[in-house]
Amino acid sequence: MTVEPRTADDVCVEVGEWLAGKFTGRFSPAAVHQVVRAAARDLEGQIVPEALGEMLHRLARCRLSRLSDATSGIRTGIPAASSFTVRPRQVSARSAPIGG
Repeated sequence: MTVEPRTADDVCVEVGEWLAGKFTGRFSPAAVHQVVRAAARDLEGQIVPEALGEMLHRLARCRLSRLSDATSGIRTGIPAASSFTVRPRQVSARSAPIGG
């Protein structure tokens, strides 16, 4: 029995179809496939070919989730430094430096 190896195009189609189903109602199938193809280009030459299916699925799903969050107004990631209030530290007599 001979097993035909899957090509990168086959993997892109398979991952694109699976993610298009997962993101139904948020993105068109064409948009999902576009994200998958872009992710595949970014992974090209960076990983071993045997890992393409899993890594492509993870990267494309992550990008689609972030796009979905961005379009629905959900903030993800690290907050900007400007969103924090920094208060000066109060120095008491006990914590004052010696000689100062």
